[in-house]
Formats: sequence, C-alpha cells, structure tokens
Amino acid sequence: MTALAVFFVALSAALFAVPAISYAQPYIGGGIGTHNTRPATIPDEDFVTVRKAAHRFGICAAARHQKLAEQAVEHPFGPGLTDALRKVATNDCLRDGALDFSPVLLRSELFEALYAIKFGRGPSRDLSSANPIDFAKWYPQPLTQYAANLMDFVKLGACASRQKQVTAWKLVMSEPGSGAEVEAISELQSVLPGCLPKGQTFKVTIDMLRGGVAEALYRLSESAPIVAAAHQ
Repeated sequence: MTALAVFFVALSAALFAVPAISYAQPYIGGGIGTHNTRPATIPDEDFVTVRKAAHRFGICAAARHQKLAEQAVEHPFGPGLTDALRKVATNDCLRDGALDFSPVLLRSELFEALYAIKFGRGPSRDLSSANPIDFAKWYPQPLTQYAANLMDFVKLGACASRQKQVTAWKLVMSEPGSGAEVEAISELQSVLPGCLPKGQTFKVTIDMLRGGVAEALYRLSESAPIVAAAHQ
C-alpha cells in the first residue's frame, strides 16, 4: 500500500555566496516501485535520486490535479496551505513506497510543474515588462524569520528571472541533477550578486534556488505581456 505524508520540516536558510549542495533531507521509503513502505533515510550519495522522485511526483500531481495545484500555490503559508497541498498529494502519483515532503518542497515542485504546463514551450512572456509583484501576500504577516527567508529567495529569483529569462526557464525545465541544471545555475550566478542588497550575501541550496526561481517565473509570467520571442 502506498504511503505519502506532507509535513513541515525546517529548512536552513542563511546567506548566499554560490549555490551550495546542502539539503534539508527528504525521505523516501524503499524507493519508487518497491513493496517496502517503511520510510528510510536516503544516504547522501542518493540525494539526486530523491530530488528526481520529488520532481516527477510534482509533475504527476499537477497534471492530474491542476486546479487543486493552482489553488494550493495561492494559499499563504500556514495550516490552509498544508491542507491544500494534501488534496494535491494523492497516492495515485506513487507506486508502492513512501515519499515524505515538507510543504515548502512540495509547493516548489508544484510551481515548477504548473510553469511547465502553462509556459513550458518556451519563455514567451516579456518578464522585463511585468508589473512588480508583492510577494508578501503569500507569506504570513507579521513575517516570521523563516517566512522572510523564503520570500527573500523568491525576490532573488524574480530579479534573476527578469535579467536572465531564458536561463531561468532552462533551470525550471531541467531535471534535478542534470547537466542542464548545472549549466543554468552557472549562468545565473553572473546576475545573482547584483540582485542582493548592498553588503548582503546568501547561502542557498539548489532546491531553494530552483524553488525561488520557479515561483517568481510562474507569478511574473501570469502577469507579463505575451511577446513573439522573449530574449535574455
């Protein structure tokens, strides 16, 4: 019998220097496609396997429950978000096994999947002309330090996406752990320092960078004008 759980896991968010490979560890029980439903910690060398499993689950969940996924990403952080995510995270996107998500990770995966569904054929929106977005409305007020850190990653993603739209698209459309992901992150690093307040630095995991870019791309693309061919 498939088991899937959604629960809050504290993610470490410090300051940014370069995208660092350090993860708030997800859990997967027995691997996708096995009959072992007992949750087991994935060893460090298998983190890419975990990331790929989470990514594919998000794609499946958003495709099968698109309206619910769209509703979920509009919820501000809090109990309502967790409940909305549970409606999307159904067992029909898992074979035998267990996959546990933090709401932050599942929400990010849904942003990537929804962006791919709506805008995946290419960056056809002019993000440089998109109206400014008040990301704070999707985060609890007054802001906790945790929520403020998450929102900072989205603002970082928005700034980078406006300047390197094609690269941001490539990152969100890439498979975790792939050469395309590494190449996109490398290209984004040229603009990230300029997206930070003067004197501020960030240290961020790859998943946090992807999540911030995915949310920013999705929200900016929803409001940006359509163009014949977007450019970097």
